[in-house]
Amino acid sequence: MTTKSENGIRLVQECVAGENAQDYDRMYSVFGETATYYLNGEILGSAPTADFRDLEKQTTPGIYGNSHREIQWIDGNDTRGVYQYKIQFNHNGVVFGFPPTGRRVEFHGVSIAEHDGNEIRLIRLFADQGEMNRQLSGKLRTPGTVSAALEGPPIPEGERARYEAIGARLIRAVYEAENERDIERQLACYADPLLDHFAGRANTMSMSAARRILPAWWASLPGLHREIEEVLAFGNRAILRWHMTAEPMDGKPVDQHGCSVIEHDGERIAKFWAYYPDLAQVLPAVLGLE
Repeated sequence: MTTKSENGIRLVQECVAGENAQDYDRMYSVFGETATYYLNGEILGSAPTADFRDLEKQTTPGIYGNSHREIQWIDGNDTRGVYQYKIQFNHNGVVFGFPPTGRRVEFHGVSIAEHDGNEIRLIRLFADQGEMNRQLSGKLRTPGTVSAALEGPPIPEGERARYEAIGARLIRAVYEAENERDIERQLACYADPLLDHFAGRANTMSMSAARRILPAWWASLPGLHREIEEVLAFGNRAILRWHMTAEPMDGKPVDQHGCSVIEHDGERIAKFWAYYPDLAQVLPAVLGLE
């Protein structure tokens, strides 16, 4: 790992530590003169860093009560710092237009910070906005308990490049096969069974079940297509940003920017995380999962 990649990880960790301590001078000390934020592919804002810092000081403590962002996995390279997270806060103020409920809100996501080794320039956040909106509207859901933390021994540094090449190839192949509706090519990328994560939960899926489920899901989304926007690989994990479109569902066009993370064993994908802006739009059954 290079000095720039180590510095990038440190910048991300410092930003999150400042956020959790509600120390916004510390949080924004890692940015340059301008800070830019995206949420699920849509720009939240781009402004002088001092303006973001001052706005946070004035508004955030009273809105997001007892907020905490837990970094569950983190890695990086010379231009990107990436981490998977769980965030919780008490809904004490208006958030995305939803009046306060006082309830504890929790959701999971992934963050990609673009940096130059000295400063963070841009942060892309991905999370299930639909699930968060349901919680902000007062609907209760049992919190997820699954961590994205690595398990087992780390990949030896001498093997890192080989694993990263495999991870990038596997995650690309999954979505290229989906676009072509090639079920066997996609399933060939997965271990049997696959541990599939979404909405903070882990679901064990056998390949025989996937062979039934995936074609039915594709058929439910006519015109489904994912444009691959960026692929990043770190040891035995790989990350892919995507833009997903399909024909309208209930009159609403499917147009989502999201992010997927895989963990592999050097041959096949063993764990899979997919972060949709609104998973329930494209997979309504998720609302019934506990």
